[in-house]
Amino acid sequence: MNHLIASNIKVDLIYLDPPFNSNRNYSLIFKRKGVTSQQKAFADMWELNKRNRQMVLDFESIIKNSDEISPSLKLFLEAWIDPILNSGTSKERKMLVYLVYMTERLVLMKQVLKDTGSIYFHCDPTASHYIKIIMDGIFGIENFRNEIIWGYRTGGNSKKWYAKKHDVILFYSKSKNWTFHSTKDEIVRQHRKYGHKSFKEYKDNLGYYRYCTRRDIWDDINAIVGQTDGHNQKNVKRIGYNTQKPIELLHRIVKNGSNPNDIILDPFCGCGTTIHAAVQNNNRWIGVDISSNTTQVIKDRLKDIMVTQREDYIYIDGSPETKEDYDKMNAYQKQDWLINEVGGMPNQRKSGDEGVDGEMTMHLGVKAGKDLWGKMVFSVKTGDQCKPEFVRELVGTMKLKKAVMGGLIVDKDPTVNMEIIADKKGELEYSYAKGLPSLYFPKVQILTSQQIIDKVKFNTPPTQIQVQLHKKGQLKLKDQSL
Repeated sequence: MNHLIASNIKVDLIYLDPPFNSNRNYSLIFKRKGVTSQQKAFADMWELNKRNRQMVLDFESIIKNSDEISPSLKLFLEAWIDPILNSGTSKERKMLVYLVYMTERLVLMKQVLKDTGSIYFHCDPTASHYIKIIMDGIFGIENFRNEIIWGYRTGGNSKKWYAKKHDVILFYSKSKNWTFHSTKDEIVRQHRKYGHKSFKEYKDNLGYYRYCTRRDIWDDINAIVGQTDGHNQKNVKRIGYNTQKPIELLHRIVKNGSNPNDIILDPFCGCGTTIHAAVQNNNRWIGVDISSNTTQVIKDRLKDIMVTQREDYIYIDGSPETKEDYDKMNAYQKQDWLINEVGGMPNQRKSGDEGVDGEMTMHLGVKAGKDLWGKMVFSVKTGDQCKPEFVRELVGTMKLKKAVMGGLIVDKDPTVNMEIIADKKGELEYSYAKGLPSLYFPKVQILTSQQIIDKVKFNTPPTQIQVQLHKKGQLKLKDQSL
């Protein structure tokens, strides 16, 4: 968003569905070029670790100098920060980190939004009341338009409280003039599609009576469950995120809140449902996400829905191209980027990670007709120090996590002693199939950040994705020969 502001790019509609303050880890069962693999997409854990504490402390100076935050909101945030940092409960601290994180980004979203634009913030009841206070202080109480309740019916009930089956979408405009279209045409279309005769009332597939007026309660769009979506439509394409939202929900927001060719921004675009809806409604779009997997997931999704195979979009990678660019990143940004660049998945827990900064799944051969898999763990040590203890720590982590390989990434060139310790761990023997000669890979390897900037990779057996791509290609060749 800072890039958009610097480039003087303004958008007409913002929809965001950021990680909720739900204290859960979310996995991504992602499909890359038709290959399925499971990785941890993001950790929705707003713990007050060292990194987040510094973010909160830095934010104190930001709110004092910001013209985008109202005086009352500044007082609200200041009243929270010091007491909770010093003596708050665990839940209060997590909420504080979440609110500071979101406030900083909402300030930027207001700057990116056109004066005639609007924003839809998708959250849940654990934090929606706090987020509303923050949006009142940034966008103005007078610009609050709706609290939309998206109710859905999924499995599971509690014996101690009512079933928690709704999300909250907060709708704000930036000024008194904003785009909004009636949903009547969409309602009529849905009635005809599902055979409903009455415009005012209909009975859904589960026997519930629903009223199709332009209400702020949306209970006619169900959550994605298995392979169904919306009105229990079958054959919904699961992208892999277990937080994936139904396309009908985004169609409604995009259609109601924008005109054709308007620019839609999703700053937490994930698996690309907002982008999907924007393309199908003839909008321009900008998607932003912290996960490098997102890019390929959305590219594959766009190819499935576009009439032509042209790739009329631009991918702006935040990767550093030089050592000078790399040095501008903080330690955590460096860590995540380095592991992503060598093909691993960064560990989202930055404290209490047991020495594992990232990991990667590799193929170890075939036994009794079944593929064998092993794990490579990564340790990143940025900064001026480079010592043998780093290698010994990695070896201990490999043993603890039962990893067959380990990769150490450092900023400085490794010492001779570091290389000797790594060599002593020997080599991993790998044979893809019976009758083929074995390959050998050092069990412990060291790369520098400069090597990774220069696109050097660790020397490993094929990764899980590479093996599955190979098998898929072999099946395709077999089909063609038949």
